[in-house]
Amino acid sequence: MIPGSPEWFLSTWARIPRPATGMLDGHAVGSGRHAMFAAIDVDARPHLLIEVPEGRCLPRVRPVRALAVSVDRLIVGGLASRLYLDVQCTHHAHDATFAALVSEIVRIVDAAPGDPGQILAAVVERWRAFWAVDPAGMQATDALGLFGELWFLERWMSPMTASVIAAWNGPDSSRHDLQWTSYSVEVKTSSAQVAGGVAHRIASLEQLDDPEQGELLLFSLSVADDALARNTLPVLVERVRSSVTDPSALEMIDARLAAYGYNPAHAGRYNRTLRVISESLYLVSGDFPRLTRSSFDGGVPGGISHVSYAVAMAACSEFRIASAPADDSWLRARSTLA
Repeated sequence: MIPGSPEWFLSTWARIPRPATGMLDGHAVGSGRHAMFAAIDVDARPHLLIEVPEGRCLPRVRPVRALAVSVDRLIVGGLASRLYLDVQCTHHAHDATFAALVSEIVRIVDAAPGDPGQILAAVVERWRAFWAVDPAGMQATDALGLFGELWFLERWMSPMTASVIAAWNGPDSSRHDLQWTSYSVEVKTSSAQVAGGVAHRIASLEQLDDPEQGELLLFSLSVADDALARNTLPVLVERVRSSVTDPSALEMIDARLAAYGYNPAHAGRYNRTLRVISESLYLVSGDFPRLTRSSFDGGVPGGISHVSYAVAMAACSEFRIASAPADDSWLRARSTLA
């Protein structure tokens, strides 16, 4: 277990004896640049304490559910009363996320000469989107779908500007995954290896229906489990995030990740290693094999409440417009996105 990692903080809080009423018991953390403690209170709630000079005021931190920030004079481990910036998790369901947040705060405070209060506020803001994520996390199918959408964004939409991220609808109720005036893109990812090649499940009659404006593209990604591969969802998430320098775009990315149910604190759950077998972009038009409401004369038969189906991509070769991000047909299409 790596000292200072989220797992290390969880283990450290679990080992600290519960203190007497009105006190906290703690374990010194960090390099010593600032006096910091991982501590617990009488109710076994985890805290991070950072000693601050006398007269220090509370930094401006927007409220976050299950997270409390204060500046208090405290007795820690029997030491003399001192003034601390006190960050605590008030609900154990968020302990893993709190551990990841604390790990990042301690790392940056140790490395940076800045004000710990300002560092704390910035890190809390970065993690804000993930506090509402269900601790149960994503289903495997959702994780695979998110991998495909991030793969398309990183490989086919680089550089990722704020306008590119704004077009990404993530798991909301929009008909297609990415939407512009000239084109919409539906992303499908399959890890199933079946006779006859790649097949994608289409979840509804609306999913491959024509967009309100422009044309529809289908991005097909085929992957396979491979223990020697280096592609994992957490690695891809960090590559995408690190490639974005616009703070507003980064905030949008985090909001969409959280909406999917992804939380960096639970990244270890999603370390499925994937090898990319194929990726292609198709124009969904004309006789492209699909079902929509207009496929049924007189409408969908009565009593049918839901229709899903699979599209065999081997039958779609005449509609393929690109097999790589540098293909001319895609570059021309991309130049029209707005």
